[in-house]
Amino acid sequence: MTDVFPRGWVIAFSFLAAVTTLAGVFFPDVLPSAALRILVAIQLALLASRLVSPKARPGLLNPLFLLPVVAYALFVIAPACFATLPRPSFIMPEIHARYASYFGSPAERIVLQFVSLCLLAGIYDPFARSAMPVRRDAVSALLLRDRRRIGAAACAVAGGAAAIKLMDTKLGLLDAVPVPGAGGVVHDALPPVIYFCLAAAIAIAQKGPPREWLLTGLWSALCLFVLVSSDLARMPLAFATFAILMIISLNGVHFRRAMMIGAITILVGALSAVAAHSFRQLQAAPKTDFSESLVQSLSGKLMLRQAVSGWCLDRVVERHWDTTANSLPIGPVAGLVPRILWPGKPAVSRGGEYAVEYCNAIVSKENPHSEALTLLAEPIMEGGKLGLFVGEALIILLLAVVAALMARFGTIAVAAGTALLPWLTAFEQELAFFVANSTKMFLFMLPFAIALHLFARRKKDMAEA
Repeated sequence: MTDVFPRGWVIAFSFLAAVTTLAGVFFPDVLPSAALRILVAIQLALLASRLVSPKARPGLLNPLFLLPVVAYALFVIAPACFATLPRPSFIMPEIHARYASYFGSPAERIVLQFVSLCLLAGIYDPFARSAMPVRRDAVSALLLRDRRRIGAAACAVAGGAAAIKLMDTKLGLLDAVPVPGAGGVVHDALPPVIYFCLAAAIAIAQKGPPREWLLTGLWSALCLFVLVSSDLARMPLAFATFAILMIISLNGVHFRRAMMIGAITILVGALSAVAAHSFRQLQAAPKTDFSESLVQSLSGKLMLRQAVSGWCLDRVVERHWDTTANSLPIGPVAGLVPRILWPGKPAVSRGGEYAVEYCNAIVSKENPHSEALTLLAEPIMEGGKLGLFVGEALIILLLAVVAALMARFGTIAVAAGTALLPWLTAFEQELAFFVANSTKMFLFMLPFAIALHLFARRKKDMAEA
């Protein structure tokens, strides 16, 4: 199959876009924001054309592509809709004018520059360089050969973890654990374990008859429904989207069809999240009309919230862009060190402080509020423009390592990477949380991935004997 666009063209255009968006940050009067948005949108489409190639499976799971897609959708498209569409009646004119000012601001240009830089790095990633197809490695072949038992075991583990999660939500099961802190660890471990087991079962079932992957899909939907009912809608819906992309990637589709399926998947996922939020609002206030609640959720969750976060990020840029770092940023490092080893560790979660300092929010015990301000805010606070580039390098390095492992180590690594994507693609969080949560969730999955790998190796040794 011939690539839609030659790799050389994609590299040249991506390099041009990255240089142009960087210049747009420092010379805003020369390069209009609209041109930068169009340039980055074309860059996104060009990289997507490379990643859907059968030679680059499972290319659509490349985190160096997915994080920019999320950032562009939430902090470019959503604020553009908020600023240009008619103002919703429940938003006051002065509130709308304040947060609409993010559209075309220096902060938006910085987001566009970050998106473009990630996409440029994605071109040089193993996925975009005709990586080894997942099904051809020896371990994956052995897993597929014994797919029924392995798939059933993975589904059983996921179902058991989902049942524990449900009982903890409804009955406070983990609160009764006698070991101090153990209940919290198990609570945090349940979602990544569920995602990994479901991703492994889905990936393995792709080679089976329709009955197998249909049953696996229904069981996965049931487990994810349990998580959504536990007030965790965003992460399960994100995982469901990435699981669909994994299926598309493993089976291979034509570029136009992949783009259409991807767009529909993102739209359905976003609307599902909004519908779930509207349903919860309706339960809290039964007299509210569902259509009115849906419109408010659509405007609030998909547009107003992102415009608010963008406006707060713009305050960070305004205040700290020319800051000179006196020391190395410790925020991301602090998130990795347990407090038992570092008793004086500074607080990693500072969303409440950010809401007061940069968003003009009034926070109290009766009215708690926090703002994450995106992955880029913390580096700018600590080091200004230099801190931004250091933070971007750290993010891209972490994503590149994950992408390389997924491309190199086959089905197990693809399942682990897919399960990790909800945390790796959460652009609206603090950088310290991004590093700490990604590492922690990977460590929770690691024992199950090792067990699956050892089982496959054991089968290989038995077959050779």
